Amino acid sequence: MGIILRLAWRNIWRHPRRTGLTLAAIAFAAALLVFMITLQLGSYDMMIDNNLRVLTGHFQVQRAGYLNKPKMRSTIVQAPQLAEELRKINGIVDIAARANGFALVASEERTYGVQVIGVETAHEAKLSIIPGRIQSGQFLSGDDAQEVIIGEALARNLKVKVGDELTLLGSGRDGSIAAAVLPIVGIFNSGMSGLDRGLIEMPLITFQDIFTMGNSAHVLVGMVEHLDRLETVLAQVRKIPPNPPLQEQEEEIFPLQEEEEEIYFLEEEEDEISPLEEEEDEISPLQDEEEEISPNLPLQQSPPLKKGGWGDLVVLDWNTLVPGLLQLIQADMANGWFMYGCLILIVTFSILNTFLMAVLERTREFGVMLALGTKAMFIGKLVMLESLLLTLVGLGIGLAIGTAVTLYFYVHGFSYPGMEEIGAQFGLTESVTPQMSVLAFTLGPAMILLFTMVASLYPALRIRMLKPVDAMKSV
Repeated sequence: MGIILRLAWRNIWRHPRRTGLTLAAIAFAAALLVFMITLQLGSYDMMIDNNLRVLTGHFQVQRAGYLNKPKMRSTIVQAPQLAEELRKINGIVDIAARANGFALVASEERTYGVQVIGVETAHEAKLSIIPGRIQSGQFLSGDDAQEVIIGEALARNLKVKVGDELTLLGSGRDGSIAAAVLPIVGIFNSGMSGLDRGLIEMPLITFQDIFTMGNSAHVLVGMVEHLDRLETVLAQVRKIPPNPPLQEQEEEIFPLQEEEEEIYFLEEEEDEISPLEEEEDEISPLQDEEEEISPNLPLQQSPPLKKGGWGDLVVLDWNTLVPGLLQLIQADMANGWFMYGCLILIVTFSILNTFLMAVLERTREFGVMLALGTKAMFIGKLVMLESLLLTLVGLGIGLAIGTAVTLYFYVHGFSYPGMEEIGAQFGLTESVTPQMSVLAFTLGPAMILLFTMVASLYPALRIRMLKPVDAMKSV
């Protein structure tokens, strides 16, 4: 092995200029792949993290069907208590209850429709980037504080500032009117323009009071320490079922519910007794429509939770919650790998051309070696080893250069003109940090090595077809 290795190394440097150009091509391709792959994977990590840390979280617990048809009545009873139980699971950074609703919000000059979210203020900093993106004022001071924070674009549209009051008008969980006048204590910039012009946050208890939610919420939002271990954590989450008595507590929260049902049925009996009521119904055809949304209608009871199971609660990961984000990443990754594949093919054909030329110009030499008794397999191994050594040297140089460039941008961040506008659309910051992982550093060079070794098979197999007499006649 020592002899063939020395021969291969000496043969590589027979033509230093050609070898240098080939090494430069391999090194350039390897360095470019290392940097581009780490940057691309880093942008995906940042895109996922920034998008999920705004509202979605890594996973959510919610009622079945709430994702596709969110309703005010699709709630989780005793949600804060369930969140407290789930925080004990290893691997969960934090989890908290949130309540979602929609309302008209009015300032002295303008009115807009917005999404209203009730949050547990003590846990929100670990679940969302919004507490750290307050541009003026401060974040919510407590779970029972009567105050709100709003997006920067919404504040600009409403022409309000910190300290001004907003009037909210919406519909409560029981169909009643939800109204409140709350001061603005903070204005945030999430980096996503759609949210900044249509989102208001308030403490969870304040939301529950305004929207008659009792002690319930719509979702539990959680973050895990390592996203690649999400499924393991979710398996542990599903092993902790909610407490069955929670359903009984929901009935106690609305003690007037049964009375409302009785009143409703009495009205039906009254219809039978008084014929004038029917005539009045005919005069007012809108009454039926009004009854459909009347707050006097009986509340639709959620199915009781089964003992030892999750009942109609489901645990959803971020792929299910935000499928468009994963599809966007997959499409961009496919486009990126197409470009990387073209670059690898160019380098592969360059190396193939180099070694094919080397074999053709050394045909007489190989013929003499075959005539002296050297086996064709030995010569083929020699050519393969030359290809391997040349590729490894080029990859080593390229890996060193690519690592140095990647480390620089890991410290200082990578940005280009127009990055701010793209970031506002896709949830990125103004600069991207490359991903520092073994896979990101070795994937590109490994693909180059694989393709070049496959390409070197052709010159090696060509040697096996040589005949000593004909080969020695070659010029």
